[in-house]
Amino acid sequence: MCVIVIKASGIELPDKDILKNCFDSNQDGCGFTYTKEGLNYLYKGFFDFKSFYDQITEKVKKEYSCIIHFRIATAGKVDEGNCHPFPLTNNVNILRKLEIITSKMFVAHNGIIQHSNYNYHHKLSDTQEFIQKILSDKAIYDNLYNSRVIQELLINYAGESNKFAFLHSQKGILLLGKFEKYKDWYFSNNSYKNKTLAINDYNFFKKDNFNFTFDDKYNSFCDICQQEITGKKKFIEIEDNIYEVCSDCNKTYSN
Repeated sequence: MCVIVIKASGIELPDKDILKNCFDSNQDGCGFTYTKEGLNYLYKGFFDFKSFYDQITEKVKKEYSCIIHFRIATAGKVDEGNCHPFPLTNNVNILRKLEIITSKMFVAHNGIIQHSNYNYHHKLSDTQEFIQKILSDKAIYDNLYNSRVIQELLINYAGESNKFAFLHSQKGILLLGKFEKYKDWYFSNNSYKNKTLAINDYNFFKKDNFNFTFDDKYNSFCDICQQEITGKKKFIEIEDNIYEVCSDCNKTYSN
C-alpha cells in the first residue's frame, strides 16, 4: 500500500536512502507538492527514482512544507496522471495534470476508500473519486482545516485505516489518520524503513481462487489497514493484486 512522507517547513528532506526505500516498496509512481511564497507547486508522474530525486532535491528547499507520495495501485489505472498528490477539484483533466502551480489545496491518500465503486481496471482511482464527490465540495473545502467535525466525518466515511495529508498554501499541512514519526518526518506507514515486497513481486504466490494461510508465526503489518499482524501469514487477492492481511481484513475482503 502507498506511503505518504511529510516534511514540515524548516526541516530538511528525508535522507536519500529513506526515499529510496519508499520508492522501492511502492513502485506505481510518485509525486510531491510543496508551498513556496504563498503558492502550492505539484510535480508527479515519476517512475524512476533518479528523475524523482533530482527534481525534488532541486526544487524543495528546507523552508518549504512538502508532501511526498509513493503509490501502490489498489484502484485505478497505473500511469503518470493517477500518481498523487491531487488538487481538490472535480475536474478530471486537472486531477491528472503532472505539473501545477496554484493556490488550490492538494491531498495525498494512503488506504482504500470503503465506499468507492472504482476498481483496479478503472481509469480513475478511488482517491480521485473521493476528491470529485466529497473533498472538492465547497462546504468541505472551505471548512476542512477549521472543523474537527468535518475531519472526523471524512475519516469515518473513508474508513479508519485511511490516511490523508493536505497542503494548504496559507494554512500549511493537515494530517488525518494515524501517522508515525521518525526523526523529523512523518510517514503514513513503515515502508520507509527498508525495502518490502511490492505487490507486483507477489506474482510467485499466484494461485487459482487465491486465499490461503501459512502456518509459521511472525510479526508484520497488514497491507490494507497497516495494523500489526501477529500470527499466521494470510494472503488474499483483490483485483489481481496480492495482499498480506490481518484477520479482520481477511474477513472483510475475502470472497
